Amino acid sequence: MLKIRKATPSDAKIIAKINVDTWKVCYKGMLPDDFLENRNLTEDRVTDVENKIKQEDTIYFVAETEGNVIGFCCGGYKRDKDYPFKYEIIAIYVLPSMQNKGAGKALLNEFKKAINNEPFYLYALKQNIKAHKFYQKNGGQELPEYEKVLQRDDFNIEEVLFAFNYKGI
Repeated sequence: MLKIRKATPSDAKIIAKINVDTWKVCYKGMLPDDFLENRNLTEDRVTDVENKIKQEDTIYFVAETEGNVIGFCCGGYKRDKDYPFKYEIIAIYVLPSMQNKGAGKALLNEFKKAINNEPFYLYALKQNIKAHKFYQKNGGQELPEYEKVLQRDDFNIEEVLFAFNYKGI
């Protein structure tokens, strides 16, 4: 049975592992292989997650099934100050083997409840059509005017913004 609960600092290691493992599978072919191969579970990554969970203004949930954490969602107040939203989801990931079973939708809905269904946004890789379909199916509206490019040393990451509960301003 699927259960959504607030994340605790003791969840940090599994959350970091889900993040690393999911990127390696879901972003294969979208991001350079060497970049993905070098993304590993490190103490620094675990400590970073633990610290974020402890922050009062961070919203962090995990999805569990049979006592095992299989996914997570984190967000809070927007980081992009010029955007017409109050909240943002920074990350939402479910283990690839557990996708398409309702955990992502349940995490998204729990975040919506936590922010009283106020408008929010998240970014997805431009090439990640599977994620685009998931967000659209769950009420997300792509806003091309907010596309952005993150520059890395030897490649760029193109992202598109999806808005939820957004009626325009």
